[in-house]
Amino acid sequence: MAVPILTQEYSAPDWPNPQQFQSAPTPLEYIGVAQMAFPLYTPSCFYRDGVKEELELIRVLFVCYANICRSTMAEGLFQHMLEQNGLTDRIETDSAGTHSSGGKTAHPNTLAILTEHGIPYNGISRRLALEDFSKFDYILAMDNENMETIELIQPPDAKAKVALLLDYAPHLPYREVADPYVHGRYNETFETLQIGLQALLNTLRERHHL
Repeated sequence: MAVPILTQEYSAPDWPNPQQFQSAPTPLEYIGVAQMAFPLYTPSCFYRDGVKEELELIRVLFVCYANICRSTMAEGLFQHMLEQNGLTDRIETDSAGTHSSGGKTAHPNTLAILTEHGIPYNGISRRLALEDFSKFDYILAMDNENMETIELIQPPDAKAKVALLLDYAPHLPYREVADPYVHGRYNETFETLQIGLQALLNTLRERHHL
């Protein structure tokens, strides 16, 4: 009668190829693979180059001026995209403002356009903080003014990659997401964000093998 053998594998550049064992000690306490031993019934463990990075949570922060229009719209829309693509366990998103007074809900017109597209949002505004540069992998500004403020307070050892959101959509003829609080065209802002965020998501999927 065939006896199923549960094995675990560890692969790394400096290790020899895994060996398959046709038998195991009695009682079945340990099964060795690639010159290592693991207790039975432990979770499967696969490690190869690149896998560790893939399993780490990627954190993205969107930044505008007051954190009530563009960055909140970007956060809500990007979260929606992550849910649609089954990536909420791999990418985390948040938003902040360079000059936010904090504690405010998103602008009513921002909430209206998100609701129109079936996207819930209940975030509260906050100001960009120094710890964001070590917490997040990407800090993405909506316009050049936001970018300049971010770079002024960015620590020299910052972990985060700082860029304009629309740097990820170089095919667009402009680099800034215009502020709807000024021009009032919230639909236009939403459409621009759709393009920029989809381009960002495509880049993250390729860069992090998602």
